[in-house]
Amino acid sequence: MEEQTLEQTSTNSKGSSSLSIRGVLEVFYKPMDFFKELKDNPKILVPYVVFILIVFVSLFLLSELIVEMQVNSPQFLRQMEASGQVVTPEFKEIMKMNTLIFGTLAMALYPLLVAAFALFFGNFVFAGKGSFKKLLSVALYGGILFSLAGMIVIPMMLSKGSMMVSFSLAVLVTDFGIESIIYTALSKISIFHIWEIIVVGIGFATIYDFPRNKGYMLAVLSVGLISIIHIGMAALGSMIG
Repeated sequence: MEEQTLEQTSTNSKGSSSLSIRGVLEVFYKPMDFFKELKDNPKILVPYVVFILIVFVSLFLLSELIVEMQVNSPQFLRQMEASGQVVTPEFKEIMKMNTLIFGTLAMALYPLLVAAFALFFGNFVFAGKGSFKKLLSVALYGGILFSLAGMIVIPMMLSKGSMMVSFSLAVLVTDFGIESIIYTALSKISIFHIWEIIVVGIGFATIYDFPRNKGYMLAVLSVGLISIIHIGMAALGSMIG
């Protein structure tokens, strides 16, 4: 009896230790089963490292295009003209480094915000009982799915030499420019955003023991609120510019 218990404990421990790695793939093709496991054993460190690594690699590959887009924007050109500065190769290298560092740090906050909003709406609005750690774990794996799936557009952007490549409704308004409010807003209606909301909704429903539709609503509120903040920042930047 004791040997059976020890063997079962060893098996569970082994399965638990591999959960954080398995989840990187399982969140794509069996999120329901994965989140059931994650509910009893939330993971933070490994998915956070994986998420940040994916973001960093994506920004590294796109850093040159991002910098070119910035230096060619009317707002940036006006600022440079007003200050009397000249865009040199060295200046562009500094901009690339800033893009990598600050872009990665900014994206690292994304899962924290999603989990914080989910905790607020889930616990105080929907009267559920969920912990921040479990919600953060769901948000991290949702972020991994979104960022990893989104990497498929990077080769297209590099081959086109432009950031104006998207699997969203933003493709209908490319003439307005990538920094426009309408482009930013429509870019949030994409295959990858919808996929992330569905998967994160499954995770939230599992954590809270909510019906699936309620989980989706919670995902829309938490992920969607960040999108609204991004659109608001784009609007503010447009007004200042």
